[in-house]
Amino acid sequence: MESAWSMQAISQISKVERDATEIVLDVEARRALREEKSRPIAESFFEWLESLRDTMLPRSPLAKAVGYALNQREALLSFLKDGRLKLDNNRAERSLRQVAVGRKNWLFAGSAKGARRAAVLYTLVVSCKELGINPFD
Repeated sequence: MESAWSMQAISQISKVERDATEIVLDVEARRALREEKSRPIAESFFEWLESLRDTMLPRSPLAKAVGYALNQREALLSFLKDGRLKLDNNRAERSLRQVAVGRKNWLFAGSAKGARRAAVLYTLVVSCKELGINPFD
C-alpha cells in the first residue's frame, strides 16, 4: 500500500500544477501556491523515502532507486523555488524525440562537413520552432 501512497502524493502535486495552469497564475503566484500546497506533500514524500531506506537490502533495485531519489532531492524540489520551472521535462523530451526518430536518416550525411552543416541547420530550425519564429524568415 505504500507505493499507492507515493503515487497519490505525485498525483496531488500534479493536480496543484493543473490548477495553477487553469487559473493562469503568474510566476510569483505559482511559486506561492506550490510553497503552500506542494511543499508539504513533497516533504512528506521524502520523509517516507528516508523511512524506507532503512528497511531494504542496500543493493536491491528498490534501495538503489530510493537512494537515487534522495540524492536528487534538491534538484527534484527546485520547482518549489521558481514559478517559471515546469514540474516535468516533457518539452525537452519532445524535442529530443525528433533526434531519435531521425537518427537513422542522418547516418549518411556524405561527409563530416555535411554532418556539421546538417547539425547547425537542425539546431537553427528547432530553436526557431521553440521560439515561435518562422525559420524561413
